[in-house]
Amino acid sequence: MLSLIRHLRAKLCRQNYGSLPYGYEDVRPVRRAIGGSVLNKAGRLVLRGRRGDQDLKIYEAANPEHARFIQAASEHPDLEGLFPEVIDTHGAYVVSEWLLPGQGERSPPVTAIADLQQRLYAASVSILPNPGFDYWQDLIWPRFSRAADLLNKSKLADRIDHVVSRVWRGSSFLVHPDITPANLVCDQAGRWRVIDNELLTLGGLPMLGSCSTALALRPNERDTYIAAVLARGPSGADIGPDALRAAWLARCVSTFFFSGNVKRASEMVMRYEDGESIFPFSEGAIPEFVESTSNTLGRGLADATKAGHS
Repeated sequence: MLSLIRHLRAKLCRQNYGSLPYGYEDVRPVRRAIGGSVLNKAGRLVLRGRRGDQDLKIYEAANPEHARFIQAASEHPDLEGLFPEVIDTHGAYVVSEWLLPGQGERSPPVTAIADLQQRLYAASVSILPNPGFDYWQDLIWPRFSRAADLLNKSKLADRIDHVVSRVWRGSSFLVHPDITPANLVCDQAGRWRVIDNELLTLGGLPMLGSCSTALALRPNERDTYIAAVLARGPSGADIGPDALRAAWLARCVSTFFFSGNVKRASEMVMRYEDGESIFPFSEGAIPEFVESTSNTLGRGLADATKAGHS
């Protein structure tokens, strides 16, 4: 696999567009610039190509089982038109239509984003196959654990894993952890569509994806967006407030750490242990959320740390 990636990167970055089996032509990085990466943030291959006159996206899922799960989700009757049509899968690779934007809005209203996420939350998961990929266990936790070791917070990390895993596996929602304005396209029919599905999975903390969305919005839009999400669901019992704080800490710390910003990673851990808010929105502006969240986990872990037990 590494040799294939090196070969593709060297070949494609010279703008020497090539072909692949199955009739895929003009295969190239998603970004045309010389030196454009063929890997996404999760380290998986993402390419653009075409077959005949159809533009395609060719991307790598976690494994063949996950690729089949992504295809099944794209065909889910509750989610018609939400995701790009999956044309085919080849092992761990997914081939989908390349969505072209229409002439309408370029930036989705926050209420439109909340509506899209509500469709995910409400979708029946009983008809979906096993995803073959666990966003927490397979991606976030391993990265956070590695960062925590160097920050001398390994015992804190173990406690966070325990709290998050219990809620994450306690119930199942369809979770897309990266629905941001950059990953939404208003298509030719005027429908908002979600275009990046490489991390689509099942999990018990759907609001974790909403936190990522809020972070990508303008600061003056975040409270409005979160209020819209909570008004549509999931219910307070499904938010898992302490687990959500812990999972959001792990997600942000791992992102900061692996982008080289060790200072921000360390500062966020300190804020969490001090019981401060770490969310990208104002909890005080959202009474429904404040009433269902106590931040007892963060303060409890801080107390344990001071006592020498964390």
